[in-house]
Amino acid sequence: MKTILDNFMLNEVPGLINKGYIDNEYGLQFELGCFLRNQGFDVFFEKNISSYNLKSNIKHEIDLVVSDKKSNKYAIEIKYSRKKDGAKEQKWEMLKDVAFIDELKNNNNSKFNNTYAITLANDDFLQTLVKNTNAYNNIFGGANGGINHSNYTYTKITKKGTPVLYNVPDFNTNWISLKSIAGSYYIVEK
Repeated sequence: MKTILDNFMLNEVPGLINKGYIDNEYGLQFELGCFLRNQGFDVFFEKNISSYNLKSNIKHEIDLVVSDKKSNKYAIEIKYSRKKDGAKEQKWEMLKDVAFIDELKNNNNSKFNNTYAITLANDDFLQTLVKNTNAYNNIFGGANGGINHSNYTYTKITKKGTPVLYNVPDFNTNWISLKSIAGSYYIVEK
């Protein structure tokens, strides 16, 4: 599945962005779902985790659930971050996706063979992240990418002022450049 996802990101996404089909996270999710269906997979959008008898304190819906003819199931979380999306908030949303896919994969009731978090970011967003947060270097690998992250916990304060704790597992980021669209992506696999 990782090879198929990389193929989509490298070979399909730049053209879809240039044609205007992908200009936000939903567009990326939709186009990936269509691509996977054309590859023979069954694809379900925004699937509630209760459908799989799972519970989570992080999220309640999976962006994409994909299954193949061999009954393998995959959960995919997607982020498309641009400068106007707010680097500080998006940083935490990216980490939240990694914590969520790890939780889905390691749940005792999990039926998922693998889980993935895909992040696509334009260069403007990455430059904003560099200027506004030191976390860019130690969370997302800096300009060179390729960082191995150790387990850590972060606390996010909700709009109601309630703290929420997320345990983010070990993961690697290796930003892959999409020069034709002035952006980069990474895929975390659990």
